[in-house]
Amino acid sequence: MKNVIPLFFNDESKGYDEIFVDFWLSWTIRCVNIISSDKSYLKVKEYSRKILSYCISKRQDVNFLNNKNINKIRCWKQYSTDNGKIDLWFELEIENKKYALIFENKVNAKISKGQLEKYKKYIDNYYKNKDYEVIYIFLRANDEYIENDEKICKKNGFVPMLYSELQEATEAEKDGDWVMTENDLFDEFWFKW
Repeated sequence: MKNVIPLFFNDESKGYDEIFVDFWLSWTIRCVNIISSDKSYLKVKEYSRKILSYCISKRQDVNFLNNKNINKIRCWKQYSTDNGKIDLWFELEIENKKYALIFENKVNAKISKGQLEKYKKYIDNYYKNKDYEVIYIFLRANDEYIENDEKICKKNGFVPMLYSELQEATEAEKDGDWVMTENDLFDEFWFKW
């Protein structure tokens, strides 16, 4: 299977890849509310909204956020709990609805025994009696897909996703080529692999 992970990861470092994805994905999602007349940022905003739409709709609708206002975005990366670190945690207010979006991503690693269950229990307890729809996402590269991942995700209420799904959610592919944003960092991470 083709290696489907951004080229940023082609080095000898070990153990930092997940943190890098956390930072990159957090920036991407926070770009849904960019206010700029710069052409490249308008495309970044468009693609970022499609990625977030795909996540919030649990892989169902890349246009979920069309014509919707995102009133608030809060983000925590590597959030420490007694049971480990939650990779990425968002609170979003879209129109009049509140969402918590929780990401666990794996790069060159397996799901630790009980890991998703512990994170879900922590988050469910945190949002108990709060008016939030909580969405759990498990993210992995295609070439690292482990058959058991889907079973573990289903058991613990996580939606399994691949990086390539988020790339495809941008709908930026036209006639076999990617329509770039002209933002070098965004394009390098999302399209040049």
